Amino acid sequence: MKKLTLVLLNLFLFVGLINAQELQVLKPIQNCFIKGTSTMHDWELNITQINGKLDIIKTDGKISQIKDISITVPVIGLKSSKSTMTDKTYELLKKDQYPVLKLESNSITLTQAGVDYKATIQANITVAGQTRKKTITSTIKTSADGKITASGSFTLLLTEFGLEPPKMFLGALKTGDQITIQYEINLK
Repeated sequence: MKKLTLVLLNLFLFVGLINAQELQVLKPIQNCFIKGTSTMHDWELNITQINGKLDIIKTDGKISQIKDISITVPVIGLKSSKSTMTDKTYELLKKDQYPVLKLESNSITLTQAGVDYKATIQANITVAGQTRKKTITSTIKTSADGKITASGSFTLLLTEFGLEPPKMFLGALKTGDQITIQYEINLK
């Protein structure tokens, strides 16, 4: 009986050291952009809306595994300081037919990088109804209040998703094919 009690006690203590958490994206969204080039000037869209979750496992108060990442961005959450640019973005991304952009992880490798972590994410990214696989590297920082910040950047080609880079003024203004997504997402 004493052995059984010791085994159960150890099991409860061990389970107490490992816990799973589902973290949600915190609002407001700041420091998230889509950047690109054109024949006239570089451009930038603010990402003002992000929904999503991060499933993690902590051991002894430290992240030992990120099990899943799921992020959606409503197309209407992409805003430029120029309304024409915002309208062209909605048109390009077929806002009415495909109202959200998605990122869903397939696998995540987590390594310690000093006090922070480096996550290498194999993900499916869906834009305008087209899904492509992409590898993304993210820096993960933790704070004493339990907040986690994921940050980094990655590039995509519009043509990868079957999208024609926009042109205006009879082709005098052309948008470049490559865009950069720069993000800093807070979760808790």
